[in-house]
Amino acid sequence: MFGVIGVYLLIKFSLLLLPTSATIITMKGFWDSTPIDCMAIGGLFSLMIYEKTRFTVVLKRILFDKITQWFTLILTATLMLMAVKIPYLNYEVYAVLFGVVIVNFAANESRLFSMETGWTNYLGKISYGLYMYHPITIVTAIHCLHYFGIVNDYLLYPFVVLLTVGISAVSFEFFENRFIRMKTSYSKIKSGSLIR
Repeated sequence: MFGVIGVYLLIKFSLLLLPTSATIITMKGFWDSTPIDCMAIGGLFSLMIYEKTRFTVVLKRILFDKITQWFTLILTATLMLMAVKIPYLNYEVYAVLFGVVIVNFAANESRLFSMETGWTNYLGKISYGLYMYHPITIVTAIHCLHYFGIVNDYLLYPFVVLLTVGISAVSFEFFENRFIRMKTSYSKIKSGSLIR
């Protein structure tokens, strides 16, 4: 994971030092739009949860502390609400902040609050559909609102969310569930929504 992060950042900063040309601009754009180091940062947080070394035990104690949780939540919310962009390391800083938040939600018994409710669990079940259908629903929602002469973000965002959740729920209930049930006949290990 550290190797992926190191190589990614090395290439990223090397591209910044090269003389500007159309090729370099294209390469920088591509590299910036493919931040695989953020996936590696997430992987490091995941490893930290499952590894039981002296270092990870101390690190978990720090990350699971209430002060760390509050600080990270407030800082992340503030940066996002103010649309702060950190020069050169924007995705990486946000990846670390999101990593701390997600690790606390996923593995901390004394997290600040729980998101385990009926509707959030259901959104978790249909999350693959949310991921897959949201680009289609964004385009559909924009075209629908334009068709009726409405250009308003305050209507667009809720419409996209409702449309995405609706399509994902229908897909899960009438399409995906069939394959999930079929999976039980040949799976030796239960996973996903098969676990009760």
